[in-house]
Amino acid sequence: MAKPKVQFDTNIAKVLLFPYGDAKTIPPKEHEGRTLPEQHLYSVIDQADTQAKNLYASAYLHSQLQRAGMDKGFKGAITIKEDPDDRKKRIWEVVVLTGGEKATQDQQQTPEQPPPEDEGPAPGPYDEPATNDTGIPPMAEIGAVYLSCLRISEACWDSIGRPEETAGIQAGAATMFIRASQRNVSASPKMHIAFREVMNGQADPTTR
Repeated sequence: MAKPKVQFDTNIAKVLLFPYGDAKTIPPKEHEGRTLPEQHLYSVIDQADTQAKNLYASAYLHSQLQRAGMDKGFKGAITIKEDPDDRKKRIWEVVVLTGGEKATQDQQQTPEQPPPEDEGPAPGPYDEPATNDTGIPPMAEIGAVYLSCLRISEACWDSIGRPEETAGIQAGAATMFIRASQRNVSASPKMHIAFREVMNGQADPTTR
């Protein structure tokens, strides 16, 4: 008794098991005045009813099955779908559910890779050493020096009765900060005195 053919409904997946994984090629032939295209006959088991059936695959479906890794024991969900670009056309979709015998062997032979060692977070593009020779984080030290310069400049402008000179305060702080950077020192009381003398016109700023 001949096995029944697998029948597909549009957009409904059919799960098929391929116990052998090979196909018999049926060459093109004349039938009732027209040429039937080449087909590939697979023996399958329909998982919906566990019945053995024949799958007559077109050349395109055959190529899709081969590309999906067709082999003995292969199981896949096969769907004939409407072409979204042309609803009159149909396209085949093959989704692998279980790889064939060869795929299973390859998976078993692949040695497990040890988990990577935790090396901590990767450094960012602007990362810098956490501390310098003073033990203070570089950005924190720079901020502290500039803040000292700003306070000294505010005190100097206040001492000459012009505490509202915002631009002058900022310019003075910037000047002291640059000089501190050039000398690689922190803003000190000595610098405060020197800057105050310049502000009061008691010293030449170019000699400091």
